[in-house]
Amino acid sequence: MISREECHGCRDDHYNLPGNSTEGRCWSAKTATLETRYRIYYLTAPTQQGAFTEVTVPSCYHQANGYVFYKRLPDFVRPEMLNRTKRKAELP
Repeated sequence: MISREECHGCRDDHYNLPGNSTEGRCWSAKTATLETRYRIYYLTAPTQQGAFTEVTVPSCYHQANGYVFYKRLPDFVRPEMLNRTKRKAELP
């Protein structure tokens, strides 16, 4: 099961609050796994140097008006184009 801290920032995180109809947990948390994804801000051009950052997030993780998470890099992105400076940074 995914911890509540790993769900922080997800669009469904409000289901993890106590007193909701799902008994305090998002329904996806039970079956989700942690996966490596490639994060890009939704208003950033994907061809920009350093636009993608490799992060580890739950498989069900989504954000609205924030970041987009790709399962794999687009074909035109080379590994040296990844943003490596913020690799360990926390999600907003």
